[in-house]
Amino acid sequence: MTTTPRPNDPNAPIENFSQCHVGIVANLNALGGLPALLAPATQAHRLASDALGFFSAAVIEHHREEAQELFPAVLASAVRGEGRDRLAPQRCSSFQAS
Repeated sequence: MTTTPRPNDPNAPIENFSQCHVGIVANLNALGGLPALLAPATQAHRLASDALGFFSAAVIEHHREEAQELFPAVLASAVRGEGRDRLAPQRCSSFQAS
């Protein structure tokens, strides 16, 4: 920080020097707020991880069970006709048991 020194003021250099640190101190004080953000960030990470785990396991397994058990039962009980015949080939074949 450059300011014009005041002539005959013995405190001028000290005042100028101390003002140079205002931005440093303000930013250090702002860092004090980081611990309060840690718990919400940890909770957000845990929630996202749990949701991904759920969709990766439970939902895919549920879809597989529908394809293997529910859809064949629905098709078997459906009345023969255009609607049933049109759906039969589209039955989630990617999830059928081998």
